[in-house]
Amino acid sequence: MQELCLKGRPRLLCSERQTAAGSAKEDLIVGLVQAFMSANIPMEKLDNQLRDFIAANVKGDGDIPRANWLREHYVPKVYSIQQAQLISKLAGRKVAIIADETSAVAGRYVVNILLQPLDAFRPDDCKAVLVNSEFLANVNNVSIAQVIIRTLTDANIDFNNILVLVSDNAAYMKKCFTDGLCGLLPNAVHVTCLAYILSLVGEEFRAAFELTDSFVASTKAIF
Repeated sequence: MQELCLKGRPRLLCSERQTAAGSAKEDLIVGLVQAFMSANIPMEKLDNQLRDFIAANVKGDGDIPRANWLREHYVPKVYSIQQAQLISKLAGRKVAIIADETSAVAGRYVVNILLQPLDAFRPDDCKAVLVNSEFLANVNNVSIAQVIIRTLTDANIDFNNILVLVSDNAAYMKKCFTDGLCGLLPNAVHVTCLAYILSLVGEEFRAAFELTDSFVASTKAIF
């Protein structure tokens, strides 16, 4: 029996080493993708001489996958890791929702949802974080409310912990809160963005002083 155990031990050690090596390579690739994304470096840069440099100087790394493989298999992993870290910082805290939309080149609407912890005792840890971006064919009070509810549900945020909804002054945003979210978020108030209101005031001034606006635009173009 002892001889059988000894004969089987090298196979077990070999399997453990292979598992450890595979885990180390996985950590290396995930860390590499995280570094590229944090530095805003396109994955295509890895397909040049950088891969050869890593293979020659990083011990036991094996072949680094090409950019297409990294985007398909590892970028979603890194996204999930970052998303989990962001959501963990919001657990059990009072939160403000910041919602806004813009349009993409393809003509679709992009809705961005940011969540900001509200904690007077930890002001340095109260930065707003982007937790969800969705593309919509059209934007109205119903579609915006659905995006917000999906975001809160996926982030496991208690609806009673939502104190503020910040948005622009659009009519559908107001209706989104008064007709939909007001009943689901009993402790929340709706605050319209002051910057958006100032922008609307500025547009009125520009329309009233066309010559001045044209002069300023021409001066900016010259310099």
